[in-house]
Amino acid sequence: MQNESIGSILYETRIRLGKSVKEVELDTKIRAKYIDAMEHDDFMSLPGSVYAQGFLKVYANYLGLDPVPLVQLYKSTYLERNNYDMQKMPPKIRVKKKKRPRWFKLAIALGVIASIFVGLIVWGAVVQNMAKDRKIIVQNIKTRKTKPTVVASATTSTTEKRAQEQSSTNESSSPSSHRTGENSNLQQIKLKLTGTDGTGSWVRVTVDEEKKFEGLISDGTSRTFKGKSISIRVGNIAGLEILLNGKKVSKDDFEITNGIASKNFSVSSAESSNGQR
Repeated sequence: MQNESIGSILYETRIRLGKSVKEVELDTKIRAKYIDAMEHDDFMSLPGSVYAQGFLKVYANYLGLDPVPLVQLYKSTYLERNNYDMQKMPPKIRVKKKKRPRWFKLAIALGVIASIFVGLIVWGAVVQNMAKDRKIIVQNIKTRKTKPTVVASATTSTTEKRAQEQSSTNESSSPSSHRTGENSNLQQIKLKLTGTDGTGSWVRVTVDEEKKFEGLISDGTSRTFKGKSISIRVGNIAGLEILLNGKKVSKDDFEITNGIASKNFSVSSAESSNGQR
């Protein structure tokens, strides 16, 4: 056995027993390529020394051979050679790791802190912009809600100016009326406003060009005003009863502008109204 190699012993024994490599593979569970490697003394193709010795024992027992001499021959032939080759190999060159300077960690820490700081600034700017956008939206909503009031107020002022201009025009164009008023015993007019219809109405009253009242006259509530000239503006004309010197005023006599009813009363108009009746 000393003159023969391990591979030739295994191969000749298998041939003598009439076994094929495929049969050996099925019976021993050793892959065919490893069986072929052992029979050709190519132990470097095996997974390692431990597997090589294990495969060699199993294969030898399967062929009816004593595995001990074969394993010893394997160790003396291959393991000792490998140890000898390893001794001849030059020692491993140790590459000394270059130490990083002390400031390197500090630079990394400063970089991380700077990144966090920049992130906080960006986040704060985004939050601030979002807050501004919300504020603008709220302001727009409030502006939209208050626009009708502004329009109504502007319309009220315009209507008052028109009424005053109309009153002054009437006074200048009818001097006979002034003479009649001066000669008449009627020095003031009396206007009584009473809330009706279960709701009442918003009212603004101006007596002799001075605002005397602005507010709600509720259902069943009455207010009386006296003067030479009285101008009124009514939000809900249907919810208000108007008496001039004790006589009911027709609601058809009012001028309606944007839902606001307005009318001017004076001594001269009261006298002409009495004359017509």
